Amino acid sequence: MGWFNWETKQYEPASVFHEQVELLSLIGDIALKDGEPQVHAHVVVGRRDGTAHGGHLLEARVRPTCELILTERPTHLQKRLDPESGIALIQI
Repeated sequence: MGWFNWETKQYEPASVFHEQVELLSLIGDIALKDGEPQVHAHVVVGRRDGTAHGGHLLEARVRPTCELILTERPTHLQKRLDPESGIALIQI
């Protein structure tokens, strides 16, 4: 998991888990950037001790399963680079 550092304009790793965790929440979007799909996801996971940790999902391995429900919009979401933040944001 990571967080967006406004100063560096980069997503930086915040938490790395080398253990099985429970997926508690996963929400985000899949939008086109330069014609290619780009996933932007926020996640909350629970550890065995009951603590919860959240942030931007940077990378994950699923075992044994992860069930997702995707909602498709009639028009595809589009992202364009925002000069102030330095990241691609959805254009509405």
